[in-house]
Amino acid sequence: MLLPSPTSRTASSGKPLRGLTLAALGALMLATTSCSVPEAILSGDRVNVLPEIVIETASPDALAEGAGLPEMVNLNSARMPGADSGHSGGNSKLQPPLSTSWSSKIGMGGTDLTELALPVVGDGRVYTVSPDGTVSAFDVKNGAAIWSTVIEDKGDDPLPGIGGGLALSPEGLVVHAGGQALSLLDAASGDLIWTVEMKIPLRGGPTIIGTDRVALTDLDGNMKVHLLVSGEELWVHFGIAAGTVLFGAPAPAYANDEIALAGAGGEVSYFDAGNGELLWTDSVASLLPRTPIQNLGDVRAHPVHDGGLIFVIGQSGRIVAFSARNGLPVWERAIAGMEMPWLAGETLFVLSLDGRLYAIRREDGVIRWVTELDGAVPLDVVVPENPTRYFGPVVAGDRVHVVSQAGTVVSFDPDSGEEVERLSLGREVRTPPQVAAGRMFVMGHNGTLVAVE
Repeated sequence: MLLPSPTSRTASSGKPLRGLTLAALGALMLATTSCSVPEAILSGDRVNVLPEIVIETASPDALAEGAGLPEMVNLNSARMPGADSGHSGGNSKLQPPLSTSWSSKIGMGGTDLTELALPVVGDGRVYTVSPDGTVSAFDVKNGAAIWSTVIEDKGDDPLPGIGGGLALSPEGLVVHAGGQALSLLDAASGDLIWTVEMKIPLRGGPTIIGTDRVALTDLDGNMKVHLLVSGEELWVHFGIAAGTVLFGAPAPAYANDEIALAGAGGEVSYFDAGNGELLWTDSVASLLPRTPIQNLGDVRAHPVHDGGLIFVIGQSGRIVAFSARNGLPVWERAIAGMEMPWLAGETLFVLSLDGRLYAIRREDGVIRWVTELDGAVPLDVVVPENPTRYFGPVVAGDRVHVVSQAGTVVSFDPDSGEEVERLSLGREVRTPPQVAAGRMFVMGHNGTLVAVE
């Protein structure tokens, strides 16, 4: 039955019964209150089911030590991410103040679903690959095109993720475009030496193993090792295919004839590079994820292997330093990230998802300093799905550099974390910078390679 509103009913006189109705409602509320049963309160301690946000802070003593950077080196080549097969960083020569030297178009740019591969440098040339399968070489001094070739016809619809990978080896340039073709090209001429067709699209790597092998991963999380001279497959480690994976993929890290692999679900695995024997395994996934993206647990950043320690950062909220010898964690910090840490001497520089740059003491994980970047998420707030993005860091010219997605290179004092310089490139960036030959090379998302010196 539908009852009319109390204020709409009238007496025979035609006047509203407003007073009577409100009085009746008041009496009813009083009666209800007086008859209500007291709320039952359960005994025991209250425990928050969500983990608290850990706020990492700096140590004044560690700050006072300084960063302990190695001597600046005139590095003529950066043959892989982090300069070498271990991604072990360093302090490359770069003379401040910074300015744009030249820019060149590499071919197809990135999309909302495809990011561009990191360029590599060697023998006076910088090499790039675009998502449509075009591989190019440019003169490091002036950006003049030296050669260009297509390793795979992928059309205008590349697979989501990183649009390829490159590595310079003693045999030539190893490259893929995120498709199913792995190729070796003559580095001087671009001539094709061999191509191997894979059954599954490629993702992470390539990483040069010693002088005669190359390692890389595919979309299903398998790691393959091939001979450089012929492309012949030597061994494969079968991963676990994930239904949902993060944008991009880490390249394997190599040192001491052993390979560190990080990937889906936060898994970290360590192999004998000769025969593929699994030596140990661990994880950097969060045990108590707070957000859907933390629940994925994947690692996007390249692991760093310096011969003694392996540094792995995951987007779920942990960075861990593992002993290469036995896989035991040496230290860890509650920092989430998707960019490769940069090791320079006694300090590991780390870019976090919430927009902070950390300087961490290599040996024990003590934080020397923390610097907030523009757009940093407040410390007590969970990182949103689309935070302000930065790429890097890299250490060059005795400074620490990061690049914002808006295309600004920001440079910091490695001892204090204070900002010392800015340079706007005037274009969107979604790829970390590369440093070698006295220059910083930054890939614009529109497919333009920019040299800074």
